[in-house]
Amino acid sequence: MLSHHEIATLLVVASMPTQADIRRADFYSLLERGLVHVEASTRGKPRAQISTSGQQLMGRLNSAFFRS
Repeated sequence: MLSHHEIATLLVVASMPTQADIRRADFYSLLERGLVHVEASTRGKPRAQISTSGQQLMGRLNSAFFRS
């Protein structure tokens, strides 16, 4: 189960990956769970990316919170 901090971090990575702080414990937790990963950018600064598993989780959260 994800903490509310981890869910917030996942939302940041999904919507604003350049703003995600990859040094935070919440990010490392998501990394260990395979929900995010780190890519090297053309500028050499690591960039957070949401993984396929992270996208699937975001889809399930979206369905749970925004049912029609």
